[in-house]
Amino acid sequence: MKKRLLRSALVTIICLQSTALIAADDTMDTRRREAERYLQALPPKEMFADMAEKMAVNVPPPEREKFKQTLTSQLNIPALSRAMHDALVKYFTADELKALADFYGSPVGKSAMKKFPSYMAELMPKIEREIIKAQAKVNQAQPSVTPTTTPTPR
Repeated sequence: MKKRLLRSALVTIICLQSTALIAADDTMDTRRREAERYLQALPPKEMFADMAEKMAVNVPPPEREKFKQTLTSQLNIPALSRAMHDALVKYFTADELKALADFYGSPVGKSAMKKFPSYMAELMPKIEREIIKAQAKVNQAQPSVTPTTTPTPR
């Protein structure tokens, strides 16, 4: 009985230690490495090209290609990529970045991301309308302020 209990405790300790080893050390180096994996799984250049494609549907058809070309050619992709990398490292842990890279690098994650721009393109006009309505309600609720004029001394 004691041997069995000892073996169980030993197996539990080994399992707990191996779980801890699986978790990435949350250092700046591991964060940077996982952020790179994330940006490889979700390349900024492709992301901005998809965004331009979806934004172009709001541009008159004869001007769409020029709009997309102008937008994508004027973006400083290396600077945006660095900014994204730095923000990822700043705000996410190594484990979170690993999970994001694993998901977006997977076939399901890639499929979801291909659909995301269409989802956002459909949703954004509705969000904008609701924000405008909310702002109108706020404006109506505020008392209107009329400037008072005071006579200027002569």
